[in-house]
Amino acid sequence: MEAKRRKLNDHPTSSGLDSWEDVLFSNDPEKVDKALAKLKKLLSKKERIIEILDDQREKAGVFYVLVRLMLNKSVSIDLVRNQVNLRILRETISIIANCCYFSITACMCLTKSAPNIMTIFQKLLNLPSQVDSVKAGILRLIGNIFESKKVFPTITSNLPLMEKLASFINSEDKKLQKHSIRIFKILCKNGISRRIIDCNGVSELALLIVSERFDCYCEDILFMITFLARTVPKDTGRQLATPECSNFLFNIILEHKNEEYKYEKWVEPICSFLNKSYEIRESIGRVGLTKFILEGQNCISFLRILTFFSQDAWGRVTLRENGGLDIMIERLQSSDSISEKIFLIQSLKNLIHDTVGISYLCQSRIFFDTVLTHVKAYIKANPLECKLELRDKNDCNIKMDCSPYYSNNSFMVNNQNYMMNTRAGYVLPYRGSRSPSGHSRSNSLSPTRSIFSSPERDILDFEFEEGDNLMETQESKELSQQQNNEQLVVFGEFFLMSWQTHDENNHKYLAKNDIIETWINYLSINLPFDSKAGRAIKRLARSSNIIPNLLKMKFYILILETLIRRPCMMHLLAKQCDKCSKIRAYGKDLYRDFSEHIDTDFGWNYILVDLKQSNDDMKINAMIASVALIRTVKRRRNYFETFKPIKKLIEKCKVILTNQVNFDKINTLGEYNKDILFEIMISFGTLISRNTFEKLFFLGDIIKDYEFYGENKKDNKDVVSCKVPSGKDRDKETICFQNLELNEEIFIEKEILCKHCEFYQAMFSTSFKEAKEKKLVFNFNEGVCDIVPWSDFKIFIHYCAGCSNEECIKIETPQIYISLLYLADFFNFDDLTNKLLQFGDPWQRMFSGTNLKYIIPLIRQCPHIFSKFSVFFYTNFLCYTTKTEMLEILSILVNNPDMTNEFMKELDNFLSSTFSTTSLTRGFLI
Repeated sequence: MEAKRRKLNDHPTSSGLDSWEDVLFSNDPEKVDKALAKLKKLLSKKERIIEILDDQREKAGVFYVLVRLMLNKSVSIDLVRNQVNLRILRETISIIANCCYFSITACMCLTKSAPNIMTIFQKLLNLPSQVDSVKAGILRLIGNIFESKKVFPTITSNLPLMEKLASFINSEDKKLQKHSIRIFKILCKNGISRRIIDCNGVSELALLIVSERFDCYCEDILFMITFLARTVPKDTGRQLATPECSNFLFNIILEHKNEEYKYEKWVEPICSFLNKSYEIRESIGRVGLTKFILEGQNCISFLRILTFFSQDAWGRVTLRENGGLDIMIERLQSSDSISEKIFLIQSLKNLIHDTVGISYLCQSRIFFDTVLTHVKAYIKANPLECKLELRDKNDCNIKMDCSPYYSNNSFMVNNQNYMMNTRAGYVLPYRGSRSPSGHSRSNSLSPTRSIFSSPERDILDFEFEEGDNLMETQESKELSQQQNNEQLVVFGEFFLMSWQTHDENNHKYLAKNDIIETWINYLSINLPFDSKAGRAIKRLARSSNIIPNLLKMKFYILILETLIRRPCMMHLLAKQCDKCSKIRAYGKDLYRDFSEHIDTDFGWNYILVDLKQSNDDMKINAMIASVALIRTVKRRRNYFETFKPIKKLIEKCKVILTNQVNFDKINTLGEYNKDILFEIMISFGTLISRNTFEKLFFLGDIIKDYEFYGENKKDNKDVVSCKVPSGKDRDKETICFQNLELNEEIFIEKEILCKHCEFYQAMFSTSFKEAKEKKLVFNFNEGVCDIVPWSDFKIFIHYCAGCSNEECIKIETPQIYISLLYLADFFNFDDLTNKLLQFGDPWQRMFSGTNLKYIIPLIRQCPHIFSKFSVFFYTNFLCYTTKTEMLEILSILVNNPDMTNEFMKELDNFLSSTFSTTSLTRGFLI
């Protein structure tokens, strides 16, 4: 009971407010000291402080009295000399600090009841060193206030006070230093970084790092710089960039050779500063970097540090001169880590600001071997996914833009102001790759859009359209992070190669067969997402320094085969694939740029030199190039009349296909001869003019859409029946065709067969043996079976019988079509022949490069039939046939001189008709 009474008496209630104020403001120091000691004891526990401050009356009482006392003593004139006032002020600050530590209410009450409290703090902190104990109390009080997130903005907004607080970080007084470091550590905990920078707190830390007390505060400093490295690394590095501090930190990195290193946790923030702050790198300088390159190769972070210095011009020079750049390139080649490769590529991108550095990289064979390895692996892992699909029957009309060599330039009429006239009377646009006319005001033309691209936009602007599609595709396929990172590596490497093309001195290093081939293959699958690589290859195509290199590697053939002849569009009725359409459009534009560059006096001279060589292979290659690339009307006419390249190339094909020297042991062509044949044929494909397509697909008397299921079905759609009898008819003469090997037979009325087939009509109406003997049974295995199968022959009999049943007369494969065509010609069934030759959309759908080989036998068996659709055949063969399919067709001609001569004769006639003098002035599809 007595203890409870003492507790109640000790409670500083509001009823005793006047007594507390009288005592604390009395002139008797001893009474004040005793009162402060009593209050310090009462307000030393968190529960008691919270209990008092939660009571509004007591909060305005005891705590307010203490605040008034602190303010009163702070403004004393003789404060420094009056030890009594100093002692009272120190104890008062200590009690207030206790309250602020345990209660946010005390912090808020302090700032509200004393608006000038920050001025008081600043005044007390500026007192001389004799009152360091008071300063320590103020720093402790400020630190306790900073524990509250709601109040510390009041202090941090006062920049002079913050600068004063930072100045105590390197104070000789350990208490002041300890409390000051605690304040900035609390700021870091609360995410305040900008004010630390503004008050030069990091500059003070830099001095502390190189001082003797570094080991005492090592953990606190590490905590602060780790936070600052994540939030403001650039500004932090700038203030740490004193010679002593930067070298100290750099030595920490240099000694980092194992994971048990004493300063292991310091490595990441230091690397962040080196990466983001050029001031700290400059402070280390060329001497420090050179030393690091020569002595720091065992350092775990060696590679990362080299990449940081590649951001500076002097750093790139130092790296290049001391072998650092070679080390980075070799590491890119040997590294198995995707993240490390990305990091190295990002660092090498800094070389785009260094002409010498990017040229040095261009001359590094190790770099290109690495790029080729990465790109080939990327192409293999990301094959082309689009497939050949045919258009719907409702949209089956062939248009000229279906050709792989056609581009719409109808808008040229609206752009006459940007064109120039040629002597032949037709207009050409000014191109960025064309030399200006003699009266031009400038010695060069600004780059302009190609006439073969849209007038509103550049042909490579689609990369911005496809960005979202790329992300959607990646999300829909749920690509792994590994795949995305591999893509970033390849993109970065082509970014560097693209920048290398800006300097013409680098072109000779880039114009290597393996580099260009891989580059084109990469564009064939990734152009819509990396148009920078596409623009770079166009710079190479326009370069005068590497014309011989590009001609020697057959750059134009590579473009035709890889970019223009897209696998999913190698059919007359192929659906437009959005991705491949853009790649093809780019390929055409690239091809024309190169063609225009070769089709000048400068470029023509290189071809002319090879044409006059004694080496046959060089002549053939020059002829292929000239046929595919020369487009100027005057030069082309003179060239074709003088050198007759088409005749000579066709003769070369005959020699390859018929000369035994060119065959191996299994009677097939070698790879070299196959390549020559393919190159000759696709170069012929570039000669096909618009007139050919107009003649083939737009003249109604050549090909018409025709419903191909017989006249009976057309005349009477309700009657669907099979007209072939199942056996002999006693009332009518019936002819039987037997297949003795299969033990099958098929019957047809003699009258109907003779009516349709002039062959049998002549047989039975003259004195032939069959008519005399009245032969009604014929053996299929005698003669006909060598050319057509039994199943196709039965379909032919159904046509002869006039069947209207779809199952009887259905033509499902090209083989059936060719068999029917041959049989109709052999037995003189003219109506069927005409219907087959009028076969419109189904015919176009049926035949493609895959099955054109079935038409080849008609060259010998039915030459007059073959000549009627030779335009269709050769247009498909030259423009819509892959290399494999083309070589398969040509393999039929191997070691067959008669068929080879007929095939080449028809090809010559076809090219002569499409490549006439008149077509020269009308332009070509490519």
